[in-house]
Amino acid sequence: MRCCFECRRKRILKLTERFGLVLGCRLCTGFALLPVLWFVNFVYYRLELSSDAAPQPMKSHVRWSGYFCALCAMAWISWLIVYYVALNRGEDWPRSFLIFDSQKLSW
Repeated sequence: MRCCFECRRKRILKLTERFGLVLGCRLCTGFALLPVLWFVNFVYYRLELSSDAAPQPMKSHVRWSGYFCALCAMAWISWLIVYYVALNRGEDWPRSFLIFDSQKLSW
């Protein structure tokens, strides 16, 4: 038997309260993996940048994939630094991003 949307939402909220989970949406996960796609695109086609036979739009797409991948990598590394520095200082806001909060779990 299929469950209604409201029933699923209640189960997710119950899991969230019980284990301290932070559940993301599929759309956000898809956008989070976009820099990986840019990286694969750049690595796979990087030799075409120096080729004369490659069309110009392809070269610009490969170049932009490399730029955006590098930009996202720098943003991700800066986020990690800010997050872990705040977590080590004992601030409360980083704990809201944890998937499993070790202080809320009881074994």
